[in-house]
Amino acid sequence: MKMALVLVRGSGDVGSAVALRLREAGHRVVVHDDPRPAHARRGMALTDAFFEGAASFGGLRAKRARQVEDVPRMVDCGHAIPVTDAGFAEVAAAIRPDALVDARMRKHATPEPLRGLA
Repeated sequence: MKMALVLVRGSGDVGSAVALRLREAGHRVVVHDDPRPAHARRGMALTDAFFEGAASFGGLRAKRARQVEDVPRMVDCGHAIPVTDAGFAEVAAAIRPDALVDARMRKHATPEPLRGLA
């Protein structure tokens, strides 16, 4: 039985922790963030994949998916979590996630509507 495919928004410490726990529970995970994410905790989150091409966090491996088309292939492969800054709507449409977690820590921003994307 395939576990749920979860799209996590945010590659910072919160998003990385969510991705780690979901993967440990056996779920398939994709992490999405804005291009060139500004996170202070480099070296302690999956954000590094945007700058280095790959990252590790708590034993979890992540690899940058530069194109939307790469994401489903990487999910199917399962060796590393795809981390992408490709268009969010395009990524959601390409993978059709079972669940969506918004782990972006945006104190003052009003989140856009996300219902119906998972």
